[in-house]
Amino acid sequence: MLCNSRTLRHGTPPCSLVSNYTEESNATKTLARLGLAFLLVASTIYFLTGRWLHSRIFTPLDYSVSLDNRQLKSPPFEINLRETYFASLDLDYSVDDWDQGSPCNFKTILYPQWRVYRLGSGTAQSRELWISSEQLTNADGSLSNAFLASPGQYQLEWDIPVVAPCLNPRHPRLSVFTDSSGYREGVGLTQLFCLFWGGTGLALFVVGSSLGPSRRESFQI
Repeated sequence: MLCNSRTLRHGTPPCSLVSNYTEESNATKTLARLGLAFLLVASTIYFLTGRWLHSRIFTPLDYSVSLDNRQLKSPPFEINLRETYFASLDLDYSVDDWDQGSPCNFKTILYPQWRVYRLGSGTAQSRELWISSEQLTNADGSLSNAFLASPGQYQLEWDIPVVAPCLNPRHPRLSVFTDSSGYREGVGLTQLFCLFWGGTGLALFVVGSSLGPSRRESFQI
């Protein structure tokens, strides 16, 4: 309907008010939609980052072994991060480690030889040597237990110098792990930003939704 003097009736708002109301109504709808979009995007990113972090394997191997044999072998384990990992043979704490004269402490199994194999994806599970302790021996004779791995299936073999059944009560276990602190901090900061972003979106949605009815009521009055 064209808005002019002939179309105005008794009790009908002037055309300028109708135009202003339409513009304000569109603005409040846009504000509410923008707030809803912020809220949905923030919620999606929040839950996806949390799910991604939960699915990362920071300790792909924690396997109990017996030191009755010199050669220890782990079952296949999965790595799903391209990251630096650390291989170790861990024992429960004991005061015997501080006793220099003890015939059975952690020094018994020092200077091991270990190898990490990457497993093929076929049913035969072919093995390829990925890294070994010999490759990580420094010029001064010190040994590093850190290695870089990409996502895939692996297996760890660990050879100790002598059998050490006396250490079995200390629950020996082969372990492969990586530091998770950087990932947790990054996801934590992302989720904190999502909370702020989502809160802003919720506020915009509430304001936009509440302005619409109030504008209509005042317009009708």
